[in-house]
Amino acid sequence: MNSDDESAIETKVRKASEMSSDVKTSRKVNKKDRKYQDSYIKFGFTFDVEKGEPKCVICLERLASESMKPSKLKRHLVTKLPQFQHKEEDFFKRYENSIEVQKNTMRNFSSVPIKALAASLEASYLIAKTKKPHSIGESLVLPAAIKIVSIMHGESYANELKIIPLSRDTVSRRIENMSDNIKSQLLNRLRGNYYAMQLDESTDITNFAQLLVYVRYIYKDKIEEDFLFCQPLEGRTTENDIFVLINNFLEINEIPWSMCVSICTDGAAALTGSKKGFKAKVLEVSSNIMFNHCMIHREALASKKFQPDVNKVFLNAISVINFIKSKSLNSRLFTILCNEMGSDHEKLLLHTEVRWLSRGNLKISEELIDLSSDENLRIRFQENACDTFWISIKSEYPELLKQAKSILLPFASTYLCETVFSTLTIIKNKYRSRLNVEADLRVAVSNIKPNIESIMSTINMNQLERVQQKFLSFAAYLLNIEHRPHVYDAVIDRLGLHSLTDRRINITIKGFLVKLINGSIDCPELLSKVNFKIPCVQFRSSYPFSIPLCTTNYSSNKPLNRMMRIANEDPSFSF
Repeated sequence: MNSDDESAIETKVRKASEMSSDVKTSRKVNKKDRKYQDSYIKFGFTFDVEKGEPKCVICLERLASESMKPSKLKRHLVTKLPQFQHKEEDFFKRYENSIEVQKNTMRNFSSVPIKALAASLEASYLIAKTKKPHSIGESLVLPAAIKIVSIMHGESYANELKIIPLSRDTVSRRIENMSDNIKSQLLNRLRGNYYAMQLDESTDITNFAQLLVYVRYIYKDKIEEDFLFCQPLEGRTTENDIFVLINNFLEINEIPWSMCVSICTDGAAALTGSKKGFKAKVLEVSSNIMFNHCMIHREALASKKFQPDVNKVFLNAISVINFIKSKSLNSRLFTILCNEMGSDHEKLLLHTEVRWLSRGNLKISEELIDLSSDENLRIRFQENACDTFWISIKSEYPELLKQAKSILLPFASTYLCETVFSTLTIIKNKYRSRLNVEADLRVAVSNIKPNIESIMSTINMNQLERVQQKFLSFAAYLLNIEHRPHVYDAVIDRLGLHSLTDRRINITIKGFLVKLINGSIDCPELLSKVNFKIPCVQFRSSYPFSIPLCTTNYSSNKPLNRMMRIANEDPSFSF
C-alpha cells in the first residue's frame, strides 16, 4: 500500500469520525432543546419553571425533562389517572389555575417580611383609630403611600411598599388581633385589683341591643378608665339577661365580683330594682357593691319635676347653704343665731359620702390624724391631684387607701358609655351593618396601646394553622371531599390527620403537664409553681388551675402559665 492510499484511508476515517460526532452533538442538542408546548395541557401537564420539568396538574408528579413528549405524557395520564383521560382541556386548565392560586397563597402566608407585617399592623391600628372602613387600606392608604414614596424617593423604594398586606380581610384580622391583645392586657390589670363599672344599653343601626361596659381601676399609681366589652343582648333585655351576660364575662376571665367597688347605671328600672332588678342580683353575689345613679340622668330627671317657682327656691337655698359653709366665721355666727332662736338644730350638713369617722373605726381615725399632722404630706396634697395623692400613700396608710378607693373609683355618670355609643354609630352604619363591632370599638376607644411585637409572634404562630387550612381546602377540592365552609374536620378525618392545635395540646398538656402532676416527671420545684384552683363561692366555673396575675405579656406567655391556660380551655382535661 503506497502513501497515497494511506492518506486516502486516513481522510475517510477522519470524515467518518467527524460525522459521528456531529450526529451525537445534534442528538444532545435535540435532547436539551426539548421544550414545553401549551398543547400538552390536554394530557394534564403543566411546566414547572423552577425545576424545568413537566408536572401533572392532578397528582402533582414531576417527570424528567426527557419525558416531555406527547406519547409519554399521554401514557402517564392513561396508566396512572385513567378516570381523567377523557376530560376536556378546560378541565385541566382549571386544575392548573388552582395550583397557581394555592402556590401564591402559600408564598404570601410564609414569606411576609417582618417589617411589612409590622407596617400592616400599624396601618390597621390607624384605620381602626380613625373609625374608617377596612377596605380603605388597599383602596387609599397603600396607593397613597406608594405615590408619596415614589415622588420623594423613587420607584425602587416605592415598589418595596407593595408587599405590605392591607386587603380588607387582612385589616379585619389585624384589628381582631390587636383587640385581643388589648383585652388581654386589660384583664391582666384587673385580676386581683379593685375596680368600678359603668354600664349602659342601647340599640345599633340594625336594632340589636348592645350592652356596653366601662371599668375604672388603679394601675401604676394612677386611676385608669378603659373599655371592657360591648356585646349584643340576644332576645330580651331584662335584668336577668344583663346580669347573665356580665356574670359570664367575669367568670370566664376570672374577675371576681368581690373586687368590684361600685356600679354606675342610668337609673333604668331593669338595672336599679332592689328586689328583682340587676341591682338585686348583683347584691346577692357581693353585698358590698355600691350602686350610683348617673348624675347626668339624675339632673335631667330633677329638672323635669321642678316647677319654675320651686326651682328658684331650690337655687336660693343652695346659695345660702354654700355661703354659710364657705367660711368658719359664718358657721359660728349661724350657730349663735340658731341658739338665740331656740332652734333644735345648730349646724348645716352637706350631703356627702365621705364620713369615715362616723364608722367608729379607730385604726382609720389614727391614720387620718397622723396624715393631717404631717406637713410634707400637706404640701404634697396641694401639689398633686387628689387620686394621685391618695394612691401615693398606700404603703404608709393602707386603711385610708381602702376607704379612699370607695370614693375615688366609682363613676359619677355614664358619660363614657354614652360617648362610645356615639362612636358605635359611626363605625357600624348602614354601609357596614353586618360588622361585629366589638373589636373595632375596642381598638378605637381604648387607652391601651397594643403590643405589636407580641401580636407579630402570635401571627407567625397562626400562619402554620392557616397554611394547614389552605392545604386541607386544596385537598378537599382534589379529592372531592364535602365539608362545611372553613370547617375541615371531615377532611382531617378522611386523611387521618390531626390539627396543629390538637398536636400542640397533646404535647404541652398531655405530654408534659399531666406527667408533671402525676409524678412521671420528677421535678418538685416546677410542680410547686402549678397553681391549683380552690373552689370559691363567687364562681361556678370548674377550671382546674388559677392563672397568676401577670402585668406583662411576656410573663403571661411563660410556658407553664400557657399550659395551665390551655388546660382551663380544654373541657376534656383531667389528671
